[in-house]
Amino acid sequence: MKRRKRILKRLVPDYQPPLSDINITPLVDVSFTILIIFILVAPILEQGINLVLPRSKASKIESEESLTVEIDQKGWIFLDGERVTIETLRNTLLTIAQVKENLTILIKADYRNSYGTVVDVLDTIKNAGIEKIGIVTREKAK
Repeated sequence: MKRRKRILKRLVPDYQPPLSDINITPLVDVSFTILIIFILVAPILEQGINLVLPRSKASKIESEESLTVEIDQKGWIFLDGERVTIETLRNTLLTIAQVKENLTILIKADYRNSYGTVVDVLDTIKNAGIEKIGIVTREKAK
């Protein structure tokens, strides 16, 4: 192998042997940069609607297929973090209820909200044919 390199250097003056190493330093730099970006952005994406939930001693609802309906203090309705009207909520739930049978709807309503909005949302869920409904609360202080 060394002999071949010497012969090639004599015949081709600009000959340089091929690099057999892969420089992974830029790859590591890019990987760490992307990791840092995800670490910084992930908490921002997890922020939801600012709700003050009522306290209760109720048990936990465990469901694999669930959607969250949130009602804030102003009465705005959110379906999995996206603001919707009561009509849009009804149409979306009707569509989803046809596809998923074991769907559970979790309702998070600000305790300062009017009772009427919560009842309207409950009626909309029931009219969509969804039977499993849970109301999310905070754990009661001891």
